[in-house]
Amino acid sequence: MKNKGFTFIEMLVVITATLIIIPSLFTIVFSIVRSQTKIFKITQAKKEGDYLLNVITTTIRNRAISIHSGQPVSETNKVCRDISDTTPYEGTAIYFNDDTNKWFGFLLENSKVASASQVISGNQYLTSNNTIVQNFSVACRAGAAYSYATVGILFDICYKTSTGTCYSLRSEDSAILHYQTQVRLRNTY
Repeated sequence: MKNKGFTFIEMLVVITATLIIIPSLFTIVFSIVRSQTKIFKITQAKKEGDYLLNVITTTIRNRAISIHSGQPVSETNKVCRDISDTTPYEGTAIYFNDDTNKWFGFLLENSKVASASQVISGNQYLTSNNTIVQNFSVACRAGAAYSYATVGILFDICYKTSTGTCYSLRSEDSAILHYQTQVRLRNTY
């Protein structure tokens, strides 16, 4: 009479095969999860960086008439006026006057970029709490004769890691993007 069931050798072969396959599967799954985490963080940082750059450049291009180093805007803090103004302005905040004589500006505050305006009280943040903006710098230089001033915008944006910074020992946690552009004012002084 033949016994129905598994022999000891068959059980050992199945257990050995399982012990070889399961760690390989876990390694593959964890690798996929790490890659997806990195892709998510880079995508979020890019989405906010693109939005921030778009809002700043569009607003400056369409509304700015004069450039100022502080607010309230006045003739005394006007920068990058004309080619005789050879000293370019550079800082972490810049303000503009528009054609209705109202000021607006952009500044770095609490690792987020904020939009400030004479029309809206308080600063309006353009980035979320999930991202950190670093090295935010705005600069301007006067244009050549009969051309308008150019505003340079520079910043790094990252997805906030579990430590609350841009940097982590785990490569899948770090996602830092660099943005830089120039905007030429369209409007006249």
